[in-house]
Amino acid sequence: MKLLLPFLILIGIVSTQDLQISLEVKGLSCPFCVFGLDKKLKKVPGVLKLQTSLKESLVEMKLRADTDLINLKRSVIKAGFTPGDIHLQAKGLIVKKDGQFFFSLIGSIQELFLLDENHLLDQFKSSLKNQIFQIKALFLVTKSQKRSLHLSSVKVYKESKDDVQ
Repeated sequence: MKLLLPFLILIGIVSTQDLQISLEVKGLSCPFCVFGLDKKLKKVPGVLKLQTSLKESLVEMKLRADTDLINLKRSVIKAGFTPGDIHLQAKGLIVKKDGQFFFSLIGSIQELFLLDENHLLDQFKSSLKNQIFQIKALFLVTKSQKRSLHLSSVKVYKESKDDVQ
């Protein structure tokens, strides 16, 4: 058992990732606005670090992989502002299921994100097995409340998913 415990801790450290996002916020006009917004966002489970730029009306955040991005938008609204686009950077798997492509974050237990079909995805469709991808994408919520990602960049991060587990 003594040998197994450090191994399990190491697996937990290696298999999870932090999610990097940028959240646009409309209506920030003063430092007090930033203070109030930051206070609300820090209460969202999974927010590890944040930095708000009044000049750019942008919040840069580091989140746990299982953080619900919709809760972030709700918190912006509760703080009295209008949430804009969420751009994210993440590592994970691209999988095909029922004829559609999905992105699954490493270390996340939340549902897969539906990927919009575009030219970036086309170049990887034939080589999805045993690869971890690093992506940059725009987070979207469809009218039917499905979470989806519109890819802005995709690259192979590791050749084998066994390398991260």
